[in-house]
Amino acid sequence: MIYHTAYFWLKPNLNKEELLNFEKGLQSLQGISLVKDGNYGSPAATLKRSVIEDSYSYANLLVFDGVEDQDKYQDDPVHVAFVERHQDKWDRVQVFDFDTSCH
Repeated sequence: MIYHTAYFWLKPNLNKEELLNFEKGLQSLQGISLVKDGNYGSPAATLKRSVIEDSYSYANLLVFDGVEDQDKYQDDPVHVAFVERHQDKWDRVQVFDFDTSCH
C-alpha cells in the first residue's frame, strides 16, 4: 500500500467560503476510483513537542494499492482540477509518500 500525505499551508487571508471550497476539493479527491481510503483534517491539538510539525493548515491522506495507482492519480481529471482550482489558496504544499510493502 502507498500512503500519500499532502500538507497544505494556506494563505492567511482566505475567507470562510474559500476554506469551505478547499475542503470540498479535498473531499473530491477521496472519490477517485484509485483511492482505497482517505481523509483530511487540520493539525491535532496534541501536546507541543519539538518533534511536532503543526504549522500547516490542512493535511490530506490518501491510500493506494501501489505505486502505479498513485502515479495514475496524479493525472486523474479530479486531481488535476483540484490543483487548478485551489493552487492559488496555498503558500506551500509538501508531500510525503510511504510504501508499506517494504517490511
